Amino acid sequence: MWARDAAYGLDLELPITSARAVRRWLGVDTAIIETPFTPEAMDRLQPSHGVELWRDGRQEFAGLVEELNPTWSAETGEAVLKASCVGDAVHLADRLVFPDPLRAADDQTVNDHWTTSGVASTAMQQLISDQAGPTCRADRRVPGLALGADPGVGVSRPWSGLFNSVLQQLTLMSVVSGANLGVRMRAAPGQLTADVVAPRNLADDIRFSADLSNLAGIDYRITAPSLTHALAAGQGDLRLRLRRLAVTSDPLALAWGRQIWSYIDRRDTAEVAELVQAAEDALADGGPTVSLAVTLLDTDAATYGRDWDVGDLVTVYVGLPGQTKVATVSDVIREIRLDVAASGAESIRPAIGSYDAKATVPTPTQQQLAAVGLSLAGLITRK
Repeated sequence: MWARDAAYGLDLELPITSARAVRRWLGVDTAIIETPFTPEAMDRLQPSHGVELWRDGRQEFAGLVEELNPTWSAETGEAVLKASCVGDAVHLADRLVFPDPLRAADDQTVNDHWTTSGVASTAMQQLISDQAGPTCRADRRVPGLALGADPGVGVSRPWSGLFNSVLQQLTLMSVVSGANLGVRMRAAPGQLTADVVAPRNLADDIRFSADLSNLAGIDYRITAPSLTHALAAGQGDLRLRLRRLAVTSDPLALAWGRQIWSYIDRRDTAEVAELVQAAEDALADGGPTVSLAVTLLDTDAATYGRDWDVGDLVTVYVGLPGQTKVATVSDVIREIRLDVAASGAESIRPAIGSYDAKATVPTPTQQQLAAVGLSLAGLITRK
């Protein structure tokens, strides 16, 4: 664990009394760290400074100190410095999407929305650049922020935003991208890099199951959709308003047997394409969820940080040891919680699944095939 200066340089190694970090695929990472109190550590963890956690030579957490809490007890003689930290993506959560990125905040008098068009990953990079990065107005720019290589993936369409937080807008874009895109921040001395990244599809190679001895706990949850029918209304009065309807075709949403309607007021537009897009975006955001938190055990075939990571598409078989599996979830690992003690003992707990998780309840034939697959899995070497 290292203290970090305002220019992202590592300047003091800190002993770990305890550390908990939560990494997120599209969100702000968090960490709570404890280290023995010293005047030097206190000085290096002042406002605008940060913390980095490294594991096996890899940066696991990098971000800013948000709260600093030194404690001391004369009775025990124990002096501890506790810091609550937020990941570097907080810069994107802190900033708004301005229609005119180069104009002052109180002089947004030309454009109605920030707009761009093209492939989803390219549009997300453009948003970051315009609102916080190299093409942003200088007084709103994140110091040292650069963009990584564009993967060039996701649907191609028009994109727009207005006064959402930049991170919220990126999340909305990811939802409709068709590619489950995420944003990864990388810190290095003098520079902070924002990468728009697509998940690696490891669903066939990285599988977790109680019977494979790499799964130690399951918390599985399926939730009904919040929307199945979206009616968007544009300009006009009463019966003369232009309206367009979007209806879900998602089998997971239809399986709940409900019609859940929403009326979307878009009186700011008379464009049919914009109304259709607004209705479809609302459906994508209101779909059913399949979430899964698991406690994993490292094995030679599936080791955290080497074989799989946050943002990877993996497969988890839901069921107890030796029993029929009740579901199979193949989706992106969207969150990982790391706990580390002073002894070096650690636990890793990922959360899998969200709005577009794919879950299947196996038929008897599929159950038999899955059982065969599980027995063969131990014979397959890591690719």
